[in-house]
Amino acid sequence: MSLENIISVQGKSGLFEIVSKSKLNILIKDLETGKKITISTQTNVILISNITVFTDNEEDIKIQQIFVSIYNKEKEGDIVSYKDEASTLFEYFSHVLPTFDRKRVYHSDLKKIFRWYEILKSNNIIEELVENSLKPESLEE
Repeated sequence: MSLENIISVQGKSGLFEIVSKSKLNILIKDLETGKKITISTQTNVILISNITVFTDNEEDIKIQQIFVSIYNKEKEGDIVSYKDEASTLFEYFSHVLPTFDRKRVYHSDLKKIFRWYEILKSNNIIEELVENSLKPESLEE
C-alpha cells in the first residue's frame, strides 16, 4: 500500500484507503478500524500524497518527506504523540523540519500530521515510505 490511495475525507477524522470507485461513489476503508464505507464522489477528499508543508523558503516540503524525517527522529529515541501539548509538538517539529513556516503552520496542522503518521505507521506504510526514500531514483527528485 502506498500513499497514492490514501485520503483524508472532509468531515471525518483519520485516514482512508480508496478501495474502489464508481461514477457516483467511492468505497473507502478506515485505516484505524478497517470498516468500509461508501462516500459520494462529490465529497471533498484530499490525497495525502499531494499535501505539502509551508517552509520559510520558496520550496514547500511534501508530507512523505516529513513522515520519513519523523521516522528517522524516532529511531534516535525521540517520540511524540499528536495528543501532546502544542509547545511540545512545535519543538519536536522544529527538529523534523527546521525551516517550517511558523506563521502558516498551525497547532492543528501538526496534530493532524502526527496523527496521520501514527495511523500510517500502524499500517506499515511508513516503513514502505522509508524504503522508497532510500532508492536511488527518489534521491534525484
